[in-house]
Amino acid sequence: MPVPGWAVPVLTEVGVSASTITSARDPTRWRQRLRRWRSRGAGRSDVAAALAACRLASRTGAPLAEVIDVVVGGIAEAVEAEELRRTALAGPRATARLLAWLPVGGIALGTMLGADPVGVLLGGSVGGLCLLCGGVLFFAGRRWVAALVNDAERAGR
Repeated sequence: MPVPGWAVPVLTEVGVSASTITSARDPTRWRQRLRRWRSRGAGRSDVAAALAACRLASRTGAPLAEVIDVVVGGIAEAVEAEELRRTALAGPRATARLLAWLPVGGIALGTMLGADPVGVLLGGSVGGLCLLCGGVLFFAGRRWVAALVNDAERAGR
C-alpha cells in the first residue's frame, strides 16, 4: 500500500521509512482518521503531537499505526469537545444578544404606542436617573455575561 503524498515530508523529517507505514497492521484505518482530522482543521499543536508520535514510534520501535491511532484519537476527541463547547455556548450568546437589544425595543415600542420615552429619559431628573442606572446595569450585565461565557470557553482546556 503506497504512502500518501502528504505524509512523505513528515516521515522524512522524523526519519521513519515508508516501509514502516506499509507494514503497519491496519494503515487504512489511521489514514482515514488523519484525513478526517485534517479536514476538521488541525492546529499547529496537533501537527506537533503527530510529529512527536512519529518520533516516538521510530525511536522506541513501537508500531507506528498504533501510536498514530492513539494520538489522532486524542486529537479527534479534543476537536469534538471544542465543537460541543461551541454548540453549548451558542444559546447563552444568542440570549445575551437578544437581551442587549431589549432596551432599544422597549423605547421603540413606547414611541409607537404614543408615549415619549426619549423625552422622559433625556428631559427630567427621574428620567435621567433611570437612564443612568439602566446604562450602568446594562454594561455591568454585558461584562458579567462575557465573563461567564469566557469561563465556560476555557473550562476543560
